[in-house]
Amino acid sequence: MLATQGASAGKGMKTLRNTPLPWEENQNDSERIRNPSVGPRASFRIRAKGDKEDVSVQQLRTTLSNSLVNMGLLSAFLCALANAIYVSPPLNPKCHGESAVVAIHIIEWCAMGGFFLVIVVTVILATDMDGVPDDIIIDHLKNNQMLYTSPHLMAHVSIMLLAVGYGMDLDERAGCPHFTMGTIAAPCFPLLTFVIIKYAQHRRRRSGMLFSGEGKTFPLGGSVFATWADLLY
Repeated sequence: MLATQGASAGKGMKTLRNTPLPWEENQNDSERIRNPSVGPRASFRIRAKGDKEDVSVQQLRTTLSNSLVNMGLLSAFLCALANAIYVSPPLNPKCHGESAVVAIHIIEWCAMGGFFLVIVVTVILATDMDGVPDDIIIDHLKNNQMLYTSPHLMAHVSIMLLAVGYGMDLDERAGCPHFTMGTIAAPCFPLLTFVIIKYAQHRRRRSGMLFSGEGKTFPLGGSVFATWADLLY
């Protein structure tokens, strides 16, 4: 009886060993092929069938992801700065009175809302890019360049509002015996950063003209904020 059970167990193990696995590795291809005898399964692709991994595409993904992460972190920090004077307004306004304090609240609230949008949109765009395979990611970015550039524009508008609010806050705390120095001087800081951005764009365009080699000019400097878009050609 024991011998019979042993033979049955050996036969069962043999049957399980000969049963094809749900997924079989094809030696001639790196893709997995599903056994048709098994029920439907879901899979995913990063690139088109037959295409090899493109290192340049992965570098483009990394470059754009880093840009989105940096913009999100910067917006989170600046949102905290806007919140500082939003929750602690001047107790004794010395320039334009309570009406200026109300204006500061509105301006800083709008700035915080803009930074909040930047933080959320950068996460949305990073997630959107993860859902696009390699073989169409470049065309996807070219056709949606304005969408992927929008966080930069929203951030710079919010920075300008932040500076105006801080300038008005300075006037209300320190007073303005002759003129509103804070309101005039504070927006000069974000304006200076925009001048630097334009100058960097000009130098990038010039580098594309001078250092492309072989008598060709590389079209750099076409984008103000989305500098990665210059690499799409």
